[in-house]
Amino acid sequence: MQFHRGEHFIVIVHKGGLMIFNYFILTLSFISLFTSIFYFLLYVFIDEEKKKSSYKPSVTIIIPAYNEQARISRCLDSVVSQDYPLEAIVVDDGSTDNTASIVNSYVKKYKNVKLIQKEREGKVPSVNKVLKGVKTDLFCVLDADTFLVGKDAVRKAVRYFSDKKVAAVLTALEVYNKENMLTLLQAIEYYITIFVRRVSSFFNGVLSTHGATFFRTDYVRKVGYFDENNLVEDMEIALRLIDHGYKVISVMDVKSSTYAPTKFTHLVKQRLRWYTGNLENIVKYRHLLFNKNSAGLGFFTIPLSLVWVGAFVYLFTRILYKGVSSALLQYSILRYLNFDFLFYLDQQFGPTVLGLVDVVNLISLSTFIMLLFLVYTLFFKGNLSRLVVSALFYLLVGTLLYGALWVASIVNVFVRERRPWLTEKTDVY
Repeated sequence: MQFHRGEHFIVIVHKGGLMIFNYFILTLSFISLFTSIFYFLLYVFIDEEKKKSSYKPSVTIIIPAYNEQARISRCLDSVVSQDYPLEAIVVDDGSTDNTASIVNSYVKKYKNVKLIQKEREGKVPSVNKVLKGVKTDLFCVLDADTFLVGKDAVRKAVRYFSDKKVAAVLTALEVYNKENMLTLLQAIEYYITIFVRRVSSFFNGVLSTHGATFFRTDYVRKVGYFDENNLVEDMEIALRLIDHGYKVISVMDVKSSTYAPTKFTHLVKQRLRWYTGNLENIVKYRHLLFNKNSAGLGFFTIPLSLVWVGAFVYLFTRILYKGVSSALLQYSILRYLNFDFLFYLDQQFGPTVLGLVDVVNLISLSTFIMLLFLVYTLFFKGNLSRLVVSALFYLLVGTLLYGALWVASIVNVFVRERRPWLTEKTDVY
């Protein structure tokens, strides 16, 4: 009798735990849905801010480069064609290809282009060394595989610094090489990020800068330059600037474009570095979480980012678990039936891979992505049929891929020894 009571108790606890877990996932789903609607309405009802200012600061473009002979010309062409006075400094970080000779051809032709050659140290030490000698009011860190779009990009960007609280201005960074499904997947992600960052700017909640960002020179020096020991220094500097009371904003009317990794292995290495670094920086700046002085960053952006990490991890692990357990069950049934496939199909054995909770969660994720995608379609007026196909690919493949990468990144956070696979060069320097 005692055995049966204990057995009933275990069943009740098990069912109660499942019910609580299901309610948690449903809550996560509705948070995702609410967030998508919030972002959409905020974007629709707040017009793009048009800056008209007489402020004309001096500007230096810093271009760190390592073996970028195939892409450096496009980058430099976009810089020298600007209709705003500037100085461009290319830092050749020990390239073994023709990067230096290509840059030298620009040095001979344009007086405002300079080349600094040095031994291989990495991007961040290269930028910091140049930055210590910069004398201009503003500087832009422009990756060699990235270029400014339009000859008025710099002129438009500097206007936002008329607000003395602004420390960094992010351009709207798009993917240039949309040549296969892998780069299309990344293009969708970049478009969504443009939208999210722009909306986040209204409450100073931009989580990270990128490889085409303008900075106020004095402010970056005051906070201690870029962190040379950080996996994602562009995120860390954004958090540090906001932590010191400055603004980091993202704008839509200043565009830039970059080359995305074209190989799956390169994308995996890049994202492992990004995601691991993101998590480490959130841990490092955990004091910003729900801090009244951190504006929207601590009350909205960081918590929401953690929710989305949880959603991706849950979807990946849940689908993986359901898929494996279902496959094992089907194998057991087939083995019992002596692998009589026709009889097996007639009986329609086996549970579904996704339960109701999973479907609701997928719908919420899909709604979030589709709402953002709708805004992109209306704003950029892209090819709708191609966008829909790309979006479906993103939902089917991206969710599982990024879920797996987030799981691996969480593991990496707890691996304290040196992780060379996170720092080595891939497609992108």
